[in-house]
Amino acid sequence: MSAATGVLDAKSNRPSMSLVLTHFAVGAIATAILVHLFFPSLRYKMTVIVGGGIWALIPDLHGITPVYTDVFYALDTSRWADLFWFHRTMDRLEVGAGSPRVALVFAGALVIIVALGEWYEKGVRCNDATGDTGDGGT
Repeated sequence: MSAATGVLDAKSNRPSMSLVLTHFAVGAIATAILVHLFFPSLRYKMTVIVGGGIWALIPDLHGITPVYTDVFYALDTSRWADLFWFHRTMDRLEVGAGSPRVALVFAGALVIIVALGEWYEKGVRCNDATGDTGDGGT
């Protein structure tokens, strides 16, 4: 359950998976954009992007870890949770029936952004290998 909103899955009375997916997708999207803009030659981009998604989930660890539960709960309910890709802000904004739709939108955006990044990188690598500068030979 998100401590700030208390959003639960109506069928199972468990935390909403859409919130988890949204947190992960937003963290991975933000990380992907930063990596592709500022670190284009980074070797393991996808590992860093997945790490950014996991970083966004850290404040919710109080729901799954048997240790330091009180520390993670305090983090989840504090303003410091926004350091984890705006975690607290999303917890406060994403309430009610729109939550699965929001998660779907962000998951789709993640797929598109990662695909665009891969497509761009493939084009850059092909141009580097052939010596094509893309200026039509002028």
